[in-house]
Amino acid sequence: MRRVLAALVGLLLGLVAAPVPRAVAAVDGYGWVWADQASHRVGEWYRPDTGYQYGFPGPGHENLVRHEGPGTYTVYFDGVLRAGVGHVNAYGGDTRARCKIASRAPGITGEYLVVQCHSFGGALVDSMFTASFTNVRTRNHPFAYRASYGGTVVQHNSSFGAVTSTRVEAGTYRVAFKGLPERGTVLVTATGPDAVWCTNGRAALDGLSLVVWVICHSPVDGSRADSEFDVTYAVGGGVTGAPEPVAGYALVTSTPGLPIPFQFPEPRWRLENPERGVWVITPWRPVDRGAYQITVDDAQPNTCVTAGWYASLTVRCYDLAGAPLDTGLYVSYLGTPEPLRDGGTP
Repeated sequence: MRRVLAALVGLLLGLVAAPVPRAVAAVDGYGWVWADQASHRVGEWYRPDTGYQYGFPGPGHENLVRHEGPGTYTVYFDGVLRAGVGHVNAYGGDTRARCKIASRAPGITGEYLVVQCHSFGGALVDSMFTASFTNVRTRNHPFAYRASYGGTVVQHNSSFGAVTSTRVEAGTYRVAFKGLPERGTVLVTATGPDAVWCTNGRAALDGLSLVVWVICHSPVDGSRADSEFDVTYAVGGGVTGAPEPVAGYALVTSTPGLPIPFQFPEPRWRLENPERGVWVITPWRPVDRGAYQITVDDAQPNTCVTAGWYASLTVRCYDLAGAPLDTGLYVSYLGTPEPLRDGGTP
């Protein structure tokens, strides 16, 4: 563990002077990206397809990705200076991997996230992924987050209510956002230099607070294991907290089902379950580009991977052993109003 931490510290020190385009810094900023080159040349920055990335504060801000070594990538969110919350998901039709935020650091003109992807057994493995980051602290809609790494906590609640996190037992955490309504969407991402991953165990009102139960799992046997994590909750808007041109979410239940109260912006999402462990989710309107983010809604050590999207999103879910499994999940979409393009999935 000490060697891993030392390596990440060295990597972050090198990022501060990384050769990236100069940008105008912003107080509130956000972005997302589909990192589509899992085996890109090590040590070389690349610009992902502009249709599948976005950066605010606006035009001229492009996100970059650099492959650092086996299963390790740096994502640069241009123009975002203040600390915030990040999320990441593995991507690929036949991918059986989990991705997380290993570390983060502010740069001169933007924010850096170090992403690590692991096989189900815990080994570092190259993988495509989607990632998002935001430090927005406005009240566009009910929105809150809590981010933790290395003992440093960043949090926000649009209701101005308290944000608390309590370790109930090993790998089990109660995160309370006071004053927020129910029937929203949840994102959870583990942080830190190990292969532990986290899921959403349950999200519901408890008195005056919306409580998210975060459950973290060991890759060795799926038992509950302590971990830091980032968690986001949003109602009636996108998971960056900003008024995106296009944003939506839905909750998929294992029954299977798409509960109407958990669909935004319109109750017109559709769900298919063509085979065990495969969800085909069609959003409320035709969308392309942008990025999807997902979080397993199950206290068990299950994993879901974004398999691809075009007019519909395909998600594949697995149990601890890697066998296909129908499990619940939260789905969030972030995008810009682009027409559908001819062709297949991104």
